[in-house]
Amino acid sequence: MVSLSPRSRDSLEFDEPDAIDPRLSLISSLSHDSGFDELDFVRDLKPFAGTPDLSSSRRRSRVRRATVELQSARPFRYSSVADGDIFRLMVLYPATGSAPVRCRLIRSSVKRSSHDHTCLSYCWGESKRDEYILICLNKDGEYFKLPVTRNLHRALLSLRKPTSNLLLWVDQVCINQQHDLERAHQVSIMRHIYMSAREVIVWLGEEDARSDKLCQYAEKMRRGEDGRRSDLNRILPARHLQDALKALLSRPWFSRCWVIPEVALARHCIVQCGASFITWANLLRLIRDVPMPATCGFDKQTCLLGNPRQRIAILSEMAQGHKHSKAHTDIAQLLILAKASAATDVRDKIYAFYGLTHITTFPDYAGGPEALYVDIAEMYINAILYEESYAKWHSLGDEKRNFQLMSIIYSAGALHQNFRALPSWVPDWTYTWHLAPVWCKTSSKISASLTTHKSTSSSLYRRRAGPVLRPDTFRAGGKNIHTFELLESSASMSSSTSSRMGRRLAVSAVILDTIQSVNETSPPATPGKNASFCSDDEHDEFDRLTITSSNSSTSPPLDLHSPVLRYGRTSFETSTGYTGLAEPGVKTGDVTAIILGGDVPVVLRRADNEPVLHSPVSTSREIGGEQPQSSYVLLCECIIDSPSIMEGGYLWDAFDKVEDIVLV
Repeated sequence: MVSLSPRSRDSLEFDEPDAIDPRLSLISSLSHDSGFDELDFVRDLKPFAGTPDLSSSRRRSRVRRATVELQSARPFRYSSVADGDIFRLMVLYPATGSAPVRCRLIRSSVKRSSHDHTCLSYCWGESKRDEYILICLNKDGEYFKLPVTRNLHRALLSLRKPTSNLLLWVDQVCINQQHDLERAHQVSIMRHIYMSAREVIVWLGEEDARSDKLCQYAEKMRRGEDGRRSDLNRILPARHLQDALKALLSRPWFSRCWVIPEVALARHCIVQCGASFITWANLLRLIRDVPMPATCGFDKQTCLLGNPRQRIAILSEMAQGHKHSKAHTDIAQLLILAKASAATDVRDKIYAFYGLTHITTFPDYAGGPEALYVDIAEMYINAILYEESYAKWHSLGDEKRNFQLMSIIYSAGALHQNFRALPSWVPDWTYTWHLAPVWCKTSSKISASLTTHKSTSSSLYRRRAGPVLRPDTFRAGGKNIHTFELLESSASMSSSTSSRMGRRLAVSAVILDTIQSVNETSPPATPGKNASFCSDDEHDEFDRLTITSSNSSTSPPLDLHSPVLRYGRTSFETSTGYTGLAEPGVKTGDVTAIILGGDVPVVLRRADNEPVLHSPVSTSREIGGEQPQSSYVLLCECIIDSPSIMEGGYLWDAFDKVEDIVLV
């Protein structure tokens, strides 16, 4: 009988020593010391996620021991508050398989950080914490249990090393989530925590067959091995490649709010699914080179603002801007990202950008979100309008300034608000995008400079990713903003909170027409070949201006029957017989209007019990004296089946109808 050498166990934990083959008894060791055991390697491109046990009985025995240990452990309590420049780090102890996650917490400082820790970017998932980790208060002390979410527990099991410690920063463990003051303070220094980290690991969750193949595909592309398409097609055919990428971008991580600063501030970023991973640059290259499958109707991954590709384009642009010390100030992009993101605490839709943008409000989790949203809207309006240093430092030209101001208007509206106490002109950051917008684009273009680690500031701002651009054809309100002014609340508002909720905004606008009927069925076509509010002569004049303008382009006709535009919208008819599309909730008696500087018309509702104000007109029009200002509630944007209105021809000839109104 031939004696075979036993296979060495994969597990580092066993009850009995392995049997030694007699033929090997004279050999003291089969391993060779490299001489560099004290040096920890830097990511061997194959993360260790634990190894299986050969013996099912031993595996069950180890699970029972771990369960007993977790049940007998006492709950962990934070003994101190992390304040000042102090933050906690987790020392993740080595282990394999199903052994409990063990760690200890140490204190570090943003002033003395040595760039040796790793930050974990992940999605909390369900708020319920039904898994536990063991935390040691000192090196040889007693272990205490701390509840964590299931997704974090799986990430820690996958990330821990078999023989060495791993220094991690994880918000769920390193911040006392039950202490509002500590939580707010740690948010204020999170910028420094991520900037001082060696790398950021993005944990997307457990791997599947498609994610593993997708990582292999991206790795071959990175190595420049795409000369033979057949090799790549053997990994993932074109049709399966699109499906795999779409499934990857549908993972919850891509809709989380906090991942935006976590990636934007990272020095180096790794995207990991289970044991498979790719670099952030490879992910960008994959998204850039693999088109989305064509659809014939409304598709949330392409038609909504903040879709995964647009989010990544904006996020990558923010990351490059941060590397060149450029603070991100595009309020339109912030609104797109935040309103399309999920957050356990709705105030985090603001505080997540604290270290990236022109946000001077200190995080305060004791205050309500309504007052916070009003403060942020006023802060950005004042900065864009009046702070010359702000405009100069961030290269705000007239067009970009106007677009940022109008993006606040188009992101707001009473039909876009969950908090009914908010002024109608203040965006509700908790109200998610659900309709295809008209005021800006949902497409995204990832520049080639963003897919490499080497890029210059000039290339960044000369070839912007451009995920948010003004529409090519619609410019209903022209290029110039006239009145755009914050007004104090009425004297009846006494408390500070009530005063915020009563703030008003004065704008210049043209009231177009009154909605006569609302119909939720398919909108009928507007009668007449050149149906609009303008006459045929006005159309001819506008066509002449369009043809002779060097900046204009021929625009396709409006199609109110487009499934993308019609999705979720209701049709209306005005008193003069023209049709349009708007949000559900508009009703008979509402008016359509054009706000100067805006790209598309809006729907307004006359405010009840609001006094008619008399204040000087602050536009460039030569109208003397004080003019009455009517008060309206902003509802939503709208589309009117009139090329002249949508493209600015009507405003060109009806400028004498411009008046100042107040949005409440």
